[in-house]
Order: sequence, then C-alpha cells, then structure tokens
Amino acid sequence: SSIVDNADQVMGGLHKSVLQLSGEFGKSPTDVAKALYEAVSAGATDAASAVSVLTTANKIAVAGQGDVAQTIKALTATVNAFGGSMLETQGIADAMFVAIRDGNITASEMASQLGDVVGSARAAGLTFDETSAAIAAITLSGIPASEAVTALNVAINSIINPSKQAKAEAAALGIEFSTAGVKHAGGFANFLNQIAKNEKLTSESLGHLFENIR
Repeated sequence: SSIVDNADQVMGGLHKSVLQLSGEFGKSPTDVAKALYEAVSAGATDAASAVSVLTTANKIAVAGQGDVAQTIKALTATVNAFGGSMLETQGIADAMFVAIRDGNITASEMASQLGDVVGSARAAGLTFDETSAAIAAITLSGIPASEAVTALNVAINSIINPSKQAKAEAAALGIEFSTAGVKHAGGFANFLNQIAKNEKLTSESLGHLFENIR
C-alpha cells in the first residue's frame, strides 16, 4: 500500500474497479487483481492510471484470448521504454491490434514477446508503431513470433552497435549503418528499404551487416 498515494482510498477505488472490470470482460477477479499488481508495480501509482492500464489490457486479452497480467507487463514495459503516460495506453493497444491483424501473431504472443525488444527499439529511435509493424512483417515470412522478435532485436542491436565487419561492409555499400542512419532515412522501414534497394547489396554483404541473424 505504500506504493500508491493515499493508499486506503486508492486501493478501495481499485477494488471496486477490479470487480467492475472482471464482470465487464469476463475475467476472474483474481486475474484482474494480478494485473493490478503488475500495473502498480510498473508505475501506475494512482487509481486513474491503474484503471486505464487495466482497461486496455483487458480489451487486448479478451480480443486475443490472452492473459491479463501478461498483457499488463507488455503495456507497462512499452510505456516505460517509449515514454508517455499510463493514462495513454490505448495507442499502444491500437498498434498491437494492427500487428495482430496484419501479421501471423496472436495477442498472447505479442504480449509475451514485446518486453524483449522495446528497450533496444527505443534506443535505436524506432516508434512503437514501427516496432510492432516490423514484428508483424517478419512473422508473415513464416517465422514464429518468438523468433521474429529475437531476429528484430538482433537486427536493431546490429545497427546500434555494429561490428567492425558490419561497419566495413556498410562503408563499401555507402550506407549510414547507425541509429542516425535510421533517423535520416525517415524511419526503420525506410532504412531497411534503402538497404534492400542498394545496387551493391548481395546476400553475403547482408550477412556481414546482420551477421548474428540466422
């Protein structure tokens, strides 16, 4: 209770919200309470923020038959990585739904994997929309969700901290292989398109750029 302001009042209000959301979304009070704990632990330290995160997480979980607590972790990890307010999680949910619609990934898979990539994505200058769209695009090639996120994470980290070999290959191709390059290209998708359209690019040179992706 020391985590939240005016603990008795806030927790009392949240207790009512747990019961309300449980009935509204068909989830057990225990599941919703677990999600509440995750929300409060991750920074939703007032009733309005916690209820906002809970409501959004329930919408995602119900739509994708996912776990509420797991979805809370994904939402709060994304907010903490990209900045913003716990009161504004609907935009994250919208991007997740687009990725689920356009890719070969479930809500549950999306929620369980996001925490592994949002930190590096933010460090590379990606938006969350770009991150979720990239995951969706990779899964469309038949790669399972978990492997898609791993591949994206490796690709992003290759750009953030390129190896000597990658730097040399990028120089030979005339590519600005860095987070600044991503920014100058106008985003991650444009950056990758520029690489793909490079007339000098070969499968060998691509392997040198992203040498840890198999």
